[in-house]
Amino acid sequence: MLQGGTSTSEMQATTLPELPSREVGHLLLETVYLYIQARYCIVDWVQLREWHQRRDTICYSTKDDDLDTQTGAYFIWIIYAIGAGFVSNPEYPPRAYFARALKYLHPILTLQNSTTVQALLCLCQYHFRTTTPVNVDIDCTDSDKIKDLQFRQRAGEDGSQIGGLTSISSALHHLEFYRLKSRIMTRLFGPHALPPTYEDVQRLLSELDNWRATAPQNIPKNLPRQSDTRKQGFYLQAVLLTMRPVLLQQSVDEHLLLLCAEKAADACEIGRLLSISPETHPSLTDLYQNFYCGITLLQCLALQSTILPARRIARAIVACSSTLSVCTRQFPVGAPFLEIFEKLSDRFLGPHDELTSHEPSSMLHLRTLLEEIMSNDPSQVSRILNSLSPDAQTLYETIPVEGISTESHFPMTGEFFSAMGISDVAMPFDMPFDMLSMNGSQPDMTDLWGVS
Repeated sequence: MLQGGTSTSEMQATTLPELPSREVGHLLLETVYLYIQARYCIVDWVQLREWHQRRDTICYSTKDDDLDTQTGAYFIWIIYAIGAGFVSNPEYPPRAYFARALKYLHPILTLQNSTTVQALLCLCQYHFRTTTPVNVDIDCTDSDKIKDLQFRQRAGEDGSQIGGLTSISSALHHLEFYRLKSRIMTRLFGPHALPPTYEDVQRLLSELDNWRATAPQNIPKNLPRQSDTRKQGFYLQAVLLTMRPVLLQQSVDEHLLLLCAEKAADACEIGRLLSISPETHPSLTDLYQNFYCGITLLQCLALQSTILPARRIARAIVACSSTLSVCTRQFPVGAPFLEIFEKLSDRFLGPHDELTSHEPSSMLHLRTLLEEIMSNDPSQVSRILNSLSPDAQTLYETIPVEGISTESHFPMTGEFFSAMGISDVAMPFDMPFDMLSMNGSQPDMTDLWGVS
C-alpha cells in the first residue's frame, strides 16, 4: 500500500495541500465519522478531535517537534485524505492529503504499539475504493471492460459475469510467506529482539524450507500463481533476511556462514534467470534486491574467502554483475551499483591461492566498507563509490588494523526505507519482489502472478 499511492517524493512540495479552512476541515472530519466509524472503529476519535482543535499548530510540524504533535499531524491529514474521497468536488484530491500524511508516518511506525496499528489501518481505509468487489471473470484482463463493470455496479446494475470457480491456494501460500517474514522480523529485528542463536536461525530456516516444500503444484495456467523461479526468489530473500544479523556478530558459526554464502550465491543466480527472462520486466526493486544479495555474498567471502569453491564464487559474482547490467540498461541510476559491485568483487575472482593472500587489514577494511553499504540506503551508494578513489584507497591501506572501525553505521539515512519503520539492518532484504510502484501496469501484475 505504501507503494500504491503518491509518495511525497513524487509530489513536489509546491503541490502539497494547504490546511483547509476550519469549515472544510470539519466537513471532512465529520464525513469520515459518518461513513467509516460505524463500520470500522479504528481511530480514537476523542483524541483525534482534540488534535483537530489544535490543527493550526500541529499540521505543519517537523521532525524536531515532539512525537505527539507529529502523530496528530499524521492522523489529521490521513483523515482528510479519506474524507476527500467521499465529498463531491473536494478542494484537493485525496492523494494530495495522503502525500501530506506520509510525511509523518515514519515516527508513528517507530512506536511499535497500538497507535502504529491504527496508523496502518488508516492506510487500509484510504485505499478502500468500493464496499463490494466487482465480479469479474478470472480471464478478463481488459481494463476498459473492468471500468465499465465498475460504473454499472455503482449505478446499481448487476454487472456480474459468469465465470468458472477459481483457486486461492497460491494466494494463501503467498500470505503464509509474509507471516513467516513477520515472525522473522519480530524475533531478529523487533524492538525487543535479542542476539540470534544458532537454534533460532535453524528453526526459522526450517520453517522457510517447509514453506517452499508445501507450495501448490500443478496449478492450471488460467489461475493466478507464482512461477517456481519467483517462489525461489522469495525464499532466498527471506533466508538472507534471516541470516543478516548473523553477519553482524563478532564470530560467525562456520556452518551458518557456509549456508549464508550458498544462499547468497543461489540468490545471485536466480536474479540472473529472472533478469534475462523475456516475460519479466526489470524494476528498481530488482536492482536493489540483487545488489544487496551480491553484497551479502561479498560479506561472507570477506569473512572467509574460501568458504565456497572458486568456480562457484566466480559464477555467482558474474551472475550478479549480469543482472545489474540488465537493470542499468533500463534504469541509468543503476550504474553506480554495478560499478561499486564490480570494484569490490574483483579481488574474489582469482584462484583460491590468490584469495587467501590478501592482507588482514585489507580484508578488514573491505568488511567495514561492505557493512557501510548494507547499513545505508541506496541513495548513499554513489557517495561510497566516490570515496573509492585511488587517494582514498591509499589512505585506507596506511591505516593500521586497530584503527579501522568495525562498527555498524546506524541509523540509515535518506527516505528510501523511512516508511517501513523497522530495524535498519533488515532493510536491504525487506523489499519484496512483488512490490509494485504506483505506476505498476496490468502487464506487470499479470507477469508476477502468471495470469494470461
